[in-house]
Amino acid sequence: MSTRHGLGDPRIPWTILLRADGVRSTPDEAAPVPATAMAEQLRHLAGELPDPIAIAHLGEALVIAGDHARLDGLALLVVLERDLGVPVRSTAAGVGGDRPQGRLWTVLWRRAVEVAVRPPAVVAASSAAPQPGDVFASARHEGRVSTSRLVVAAAAAIARWNRDHGARDQRVSVAVGVSTVGGAEATIGDHSAFLRLTDVEAMSLDQVRRAIASAALQPGGAPAGAGILRATTTLLAPRLGSTLLVSHLGEVETSGCDDLAFYPVTGGASGVSLGAVGIGGHTTITLRARGIRYDEDGLRDLLETVLGELS
Repeated sequence: MSTRHGLGDPRIPWTILLRADGVRSTPDEAAPVPATAMAEQLRHLAGELPDPIAIAHLGEALVIAGDHARLDGLALLVVLERDLGVPVRSTAAGVGGDRPQGRLWTVLWRRAVEVAVRPPAVVAASSAAPQPGDVFASARHEGRVSTSRLVVAAAAAIARWNRDHGARDQRVSVAVGVSTVGGAEATIGDHSAFLRLTDVEAMSLDQVRRAIASAALQPGGAPAGAGILRATTTLLAPRLGSTLLVSHLGEVETSGCDDLAFYPVTGGASGVSLGAVGIGGHTTITLRARGIRYDEDGLRDLLETVLGELS
């Protein structure tokens, strides 16, 4: 079992995915898979991994799955570079070692107060027929999209989605995935962290930019022997978590494939995560959610709402 982030839901697979489309060659390590739908392959690879890395080849697509306790999103790009045999470079900037970090027990106490007084919004469910595993959606946006702009668009989309589905549209909280190293320094390892923004639906783009620049890093794994903490987060994870996780891998340059899509973990109150990668002048935006609450049609509709806020 992987080491979870301190306030993450320890019941979910801690697996991240990178999909490369139009690959020029097949790496030796890639296992050929049956000619089933891509969604089925993603669902299969999104579960608990027996090894830190799993690679599957499907036609001209390559899917890399990584145990998030061992690899972060930028590390998946390192694996892709190794296996394709061509450079894969991201412009993502690390947050740096001078960023303050919240203390785990202090953050946990503040979250407990938040749950009691101002619980974060939860993305309204779209499925009346729960299914096992995760569901996925991806779409292409022409042009580059900054993390700040993506956060603003996602929060506005969730507020609109919830209004349309009779759910609360206020107190949207967003966990923003970051790395303590930049894309140029990325290695196979987990250097990830996240920032947490609250009431994002009421924030302007400039306010989100300033918040991302100044927010403290949220704590990572729970300390050894913290059995009570793990039991507490298991019980309260649906309410302790953020409304949405957003993680952008930056602008990526490579000659080894035509497109990339990144699927972060489905932690948080809603079990919905948004990933983004810029490549070739466009940005591929994804949503990943738990099948117990969302179906593919609903997730695609939510993603279209996000794209509408970006236009």
